[in-house]
Amino acid sequence: MSSGGAGGGGASGECARVGGGGGGGSFGVVAIDAHVNVTASTITAQTGGRGGRGGFGGAGGLGGSGGPGGKYGGDADQDDGGNGAPGGRGGDGGNGGHGGGGGGGPSAAVVCLGMATLTVPQTTLMSGTAGAGGASVGNAGAPGVSTRSIGCSFF
Repeated sequence: MSSGGAGGGGASGECARVGGGGGGGSFGVVAIDAHVNVTASTITAQTGGRGGRGGFGGAGGLGGSGGPGGKYGGDADQDDGGNGAPGGRGGDGGNGGHGGGGGGGPSAAVVCLGMATLTVPQTTLMSGTAGAGGASVGNAGAPGVSTRSIGCSFF
């Protein structure tokens, strides 16, 4: 019997005002460029890791200074215009959007990478629970996937 450990949680985006990191995966067997034989067994994955929390949006910037006043209207006539008053200060910028939560980690009984193949006679493949998406004041992260296999050819 083979049982994958639970996936680790994703990194939080709290300090950097960014989205949360994705949760770690839980895999029972990982085959990389190999042929693996598993006979009369049970391969079970555990729960994928929860996605990290999204960071809060940053504060908006301060508005710009007012523009200079208009120039003197002229000195040739008695009813000349005076200097224009300076313009008002610009408005402050809006706050940045909140970072989204990280996606939940996957859970798969077996994973095949590269040219890997898997032979599993009389073997039961059991996926675990997909990791939950990370929380966010903006958009929560998507849940992970739960499947018996990822990228495998069975013989």
